[in-house]
Amino acid sequence: MEPALPNLVEQRFEEFLDRILEDPEASFEDFLLEVDEELRSALRSRYEDYRELRHWFGGKQSEWTAGTRLGDFELIRLLGSGGMGQVWEAKEGRLDRLVAVKLLPSPDSPVSARRWKRIVLEAQASARIRHPGIVQIFAYKEEQGIHFLVMELVPEGKSLAREIVDARAFAELPKGWIQKTAIWVLETARALEAAHQAGVIHRDVKPSNILLNEAGHCKVSDFGMAKLEEGPGLSRTGEYPGTPFYTAPEILRGPKENIGPISDVFSLGATFYELLTLERAFAGDSVAEVYQQIVLRDPPDPRKIRRAIPEELAAVCLKALEKDPRRRYRSAAEVADELQRWLKGETVLAKTPGPFRRSWKWAKRHPLWTGFALMAVAFSLSLMAMFWHERQTRIRAERAVTFLEGLFATADPGMNPSQRDAVGELLDQRAEQLRKEFQGDPEIQVRLLLAIGQANAAFGRPGEAEKHFRACLDIGLPLHGPSHPEILAARNELAVLFETSGRYHEAEATFQQILEGLDGTDGLNLLRLLSVKMNLGLVAFRLGKVEASIEMLEAVLDDYLNIEPYPREEVEDCQHNLASICRQSGKLQRAETLATSAWESRRRYLGEDHPKTLSSLHEIGAILETQGQPEVARERYRQALQLAERRFRTDHPLRMRLRGELARVSKDLGDVEEADQLYTDLLVDQKRSLGLRHRETLKTQRNLGFLKLRLEQDEQALSLFLEVVTGLKADLPQDPERARCLTGAAICFASKGEFEQAEPFFREAAEIAEAVHGFATRQALGPALNLASVWMDLGRREAAANLLKRIQNLETQSPELVPIQESAERMLLEVEESRVIEESGP
Repeated sequence: MEPALPNLVEQRFEEFLDRILEDPEASFEDFLLEVDEELRSALRSRYEDYRELRHWFGGKQSEWTAGTRLGDFELIRLLGSGGMGQVWEAKEGRLDRLVAVKLLPSPDSPVSARRWKRIVLEAQASARIRHPGIVQIFAYKEEQGIHFLVMELVPEGKSLAREIVDARAFAELPKGWIQKTAIWVLETARALEAAHQAGVIHRDVKPSNILLNEAGHCKVSDFGMAKLEEGPGLSRTGEYPGTPFYTAPEILRGPKENIGPISDVFSLGATFYELLTLERAFAGDSVAEVYQQIVLRDPPDPRKIRRAIPEELAAVCLKALEKDPRRRYRSAAEVADELQRWLKGETVLAKTPGPFRRSWKWAKRHPLWTGFALMAVAFSLSLMAMFWHERQTRIRAERAVTFLEGLFATADPGMNPSQRDAVGELLDQRAEQLRKEFQGDPEIQVRLLLAIGQANAAFGRPGEAEKHFRACLDIGLPLHGPSHPEILAARNELAVLFETSGRYHEAEATFQQILEGLDGTDGLNLLRLLSVKMNLGLVAFRLGKVEASIEMLEAVLDDYLNIEPYPREEVEDCQHNLASICRQSGKLQRAETLATSAWESRRRYLGEDHPKTLSSLHEIGAILETQGQPEVARERYRQALQLAERRFRTDHPLRMRLRGELARVSKDLGDVEEADQLYTDLLVDQKRSLGLRHRETLKTQRNLGFLKLRLEQDEQALSLFLEVVTGLKADLPQDPERARCLTGAAICFASKGEFEQAEPFFREAAEIAEAVHGFATRQALGPALNLASVWMDLGRREAAANLLKRIQNLETQSPELVPIQESAERMLLEVEESRVIEESGP
């Protein structure tokens, strides 16, 4: 059963109080503009209570000045103030020591009973624990009608939240930051372990509740949300304890009995993540959206945000953030021990999620179709109930995991074909060894076959990948049935493979099998069902079922929007895909509405230079181009490229693809100089990072060659074409790009009247096109016309006539071939006319 929504009013007002602690001048009216309109009235009522409380304090404020005495305590200086009063540095006369005094409202003041309980709970919880890493509360006092807590004074008292804010001012992590972060989290983990041993669960671990003393050591503070072992914590029906960004998923799923020390481990992991990356692990515009992120999504690998983060620290952080408590560190002490190992230069026990784990999780795929058109979306499956039950099985499986992690670590999309072949050969050898080693254990075989298939797919070996996915299903289906996560994952991998290779009927059938294996009765499975339906809609479009495709995606979008709260990322992806299909089917107004909505949402939540945001901006450009506004479209493409240049290195795939698109539209607009410069620079980067034989490199080199022909730079064009023709001849003689460059080289010769040199290039291009595509296709008939033309120029009329008749006599109803056949008919008349003229003599 889905947990009740949190009390958003209470949560948001807590946020405002936290803001006041950081900035006493914070504006409540500005804060109201950030919250949902339906919450504002209730928040105003809470604020009036707060103002009344502040007024109550204000009446006594004149008494609370430096030098004021409260029994044995002399106030020295104000350290801070907030919604629960003021904190002063004070001197305790009898013991001659400095302490912190938190001045409190009396129990009969306007403060809510709930907040007063929080004061009592903080005192009770802290009194139980004696540890140098926890701020001590020495006593609760009442003097002259003033209630106050006497606490350990933390000199300086700067929080980790302030350290994070300061570090964000630098482009790179400050020197020594990672080492300091590991020490801070280790010290916090030791303090939390002491609290847990004393029967206290903090429930609000976050950077602002971890203070640094003058020596730079951590002190955990604010046990006002703590839960004592023998009693309830401070929360009420429908409300979750703690601060949203750091709340453990098991707390959100309920029941409250799930709350334990391991929940503090998750919050510590979220704090560690923010320290390492300077970004929150889970973010959103509302509390509900943050909770959805925590329950449904894994945070990005910290190393993708900050490359300087060591792999082992990233592994420790992500293990602490495991959604399944049984896969998390079992205690804060384990986190501390791991960090101690790292600081000593020893190997940590945690491993970053490798291919074995990824084979169980459905990684979201977004392959970009031509012109960033469609994003095929796969869904994410969690591993909640998947565990190794026997010690021997676990040991053997870990050996396989280690091997497969090594394979995936070497997968590089920019790897050239010879490197890819060498790694593929090694993969085949090691895969065979694994199959033999685990031959008697079908469960492990299923997992290995799936992971090996994924490795082959990563190395660009679809044939081998398909073979292993099918073998995985052959063993796994009888063993597990169609609804098992690994079976669903294997089918998803196959469907994506079919889709990207143009085998749309097979992709459609496989996605349908996935759909039948899913149960959509719970919220998470509903998201999976909808993502498969979206993929089915994309495949339907590729099969020419345009209206059916649009209808399916519109229905998926409606279903997403009816989920409360709606899943923002899925809505954006569906809008983007639907916009692209509407554009390509002529529904331009609907396309523009959808694309603009997706772009604005992504820009707001992901940032304007996020890859998905740039993809949406590109789609808007494509719509404008289709609407007949190429100049405006080019500005959108240029804007996307400038944003990509701000975030990505020169040879980043997205940045290179955007440069190619801008070059194309500039060429179409007649701005050949800009196109020439863009293509030339792009080709240099692609050759360096991708290699000559990469598909994108070949396409750019061909485009630049034809542009050079247009600029009448024939020698440069010929050089570009011949490099591809000769470079691919040995290994890829029938590659379509080689055929196009053969045609380009032939045109270079023919334009100079060198028809004898042009003829073999035209002829080989035509032969390749027919072999690859079949004769009765546009791809083959164009080169055939070129060949017939050059034969006519060389006086080989009979050969030309035979080829033209073959084209003319094709029985086809394809409308795209009719103009080609008409051209063949006209050329055949020219052949006959020249024959008649020759036979009639002078």
